[in-house]
Amino acid sequence: MKKVRISFSYPCLLITAAVFFFCGTAGLASTDSSVFFHKAQIYLASGKYLEALGLYQSVADNDSDKEQKASALVMIGYIYAQYLDQPDMAIKYFDDVTESYATTRTAGEALFKKGMVLYQLKQYRSALAAFTKYLDKYPEARWRQSARSWAESAMNLATSSSSGAAGDDPWPFPEDTTIRILLTDDAKRLVVTSDKPLILSGAFSENILASGINSAVLSAADGKILVNDQLRIKFEPLKIYAPGSTVSLDGKHYRGNLIVLADGDRLSAVNHADIEEYLYGVVPCEVPHTWPSQALMAQAVAARTYALYIKQKSLTKIFDVRATTASQVYGGFDAEALPTRFAVDQTRGQVLTYNGRLIVAYFHANSGGYTERPENVWGARVPYLKDQPDTYSKNSPGSTWEYFLPYSEAVERLRDFGINAGKIKTVQVGKKTRSGRVQEVTVVSDKGTQRITSNNFRLAIGAKYLKSTCFDTVLDKNGILFKGNGYGHGVGMSQWGARQMALQGFDYKRILQHYYCGTKVAKIELADGDGSGDDIKVARYR
Repeated sequence: MKKVRISFSYPCLLITAAVFFFCGTAGLASTDSSVFFHKAQIYLASGKYLEALGLYQSVADNDSDKEQKASALVMIGYIYAQYLDQPDMAIKYFDDVTESYATTRTAGEALFKKGMVLYQLKQYRSALAAFTKYLDKYPEARWRQSARSWAESAMNLATSSSSGAAGDDPWPFPEDTTIRILLTDDAKRLVVTSDKPLILSGAFSENILASGINSAVLSAADGKILVNDQLRIKFEPLKIYAPGSTVSLDGKHYRGNLIVLADGDRLSAVNHADIEEYLYGVVPCEVPHTWPSQALMAQAVAARTYALYIKQKSLTKIFDVRATTASQVYGGFDAEALPTRFAVDQTRGQVLTYNGRLIVAYFHANSGGYTERPENVWGARVPYLKDQPDTYSKNSPGSTWEYFLPYSEAVERLRDFGINAGKIKTVQVGKKTRSGRVQEVTVVSDKGTQRITSNNFRLAIGAKYLKSTCFDTVLDKNGILFKGNGYGHGVGMSQWGARQMALQGFDYKRILQHYYCGTKVAKIELADGDGSGDDIKVARYR
């Protein structure tokens, strides 16, 4: 497998934290905080970092409980550090907690994590000061032993002449271009077949357990994998592949190999495929393969960048992305089409970078004529995702829409989302952003007044119904008529806009630069280093 050498100045920060979620309320309306907590965890696990940050931001903005507010701010800082490569923003949030919420239980956690960020930035003296303060101020703290170790290391490095030397980066990054796609995580039975003989081996040991069969029926019992009700795999995940052919899982074909894991009586299946083979099954699921080739190539580069970005943040998980809209849609070998394979091949290895780092390449269906800043959707600041006119997305399918929502249905959908609004009397729309998108929706009911971010309101009602937050409302006694523009969150590349730009003669690089401001196209290519021919580096185009 080809190894990747991509140099990033800020490494992964392996920190976890618990937080309780709460949306802004007034009066008697209530919110089930556990629902939001669960959603945020799913978002983080699926690579939707900005979406998770948005939920925490709702807590920080609206919750009256200091502990919950402080926990939300720490999690925002964690996301900036761990997932968005913005350590300065992380430190800002950690400082806010230690200064403004000094009496909360979370203040100590914020100080410890600040020390970790400073250490990883190689600001060892400042890190030492943070760890020392943590040890002095919190004698019963959770991470005292770790803090002592980090403080000792920071002290040694601060006085070492070699500290901060170029290339001194002890933190792990993805070492290959294999993408791990979660296909299912709750199956009681899986059927794996191939037109060539299957090989079943231990995923770690590579010891061959069975071969020469063309089908295998998998089940689980007590955390052990059963193969055809005979072979019992006890100690490690099962790897299944068919050299020279695809592998079929429950009738769907995939390149690469399958990794199967057992948890009790349930099975998970993860497809391991090289990034380019993965994109063969992604691009035609994200945009029609009949679109202009330059639009397909733009989608290929954006999808490749997004997948590799998520991969470098997923070192502790068994998968990088999901095969659904939770990440980006992946249809495997069966979804492939010649034009989209061509687009992937023509852009092979090409990614988008900002200041030498991979970007989080968000995209959506249609901007409605104006893209949006992530600050206005989730409260997250990302410098290369801007709000700007996008005339290319106008007058295309899905650019305008209407939807009528009865109040009775609104109550049910809000309740399912965790918001107990009661019998709705009216819905008020707050101010709009420069792009024309609503920022906040106020629901007035017999239980009080509920202020909800427009993005959360859209998700609660249903994104396929309320296609964007760029809308106006017409109220009557029975419900609300929404009249809107665009489809999706509006952040990053508009897929329909990319299509129109391609039709007007723009190439894929120009399309990408329009939607991802200040970025550059770079290429993952073979490096000349140790002579093995397998190392890969990122080299910018000149």
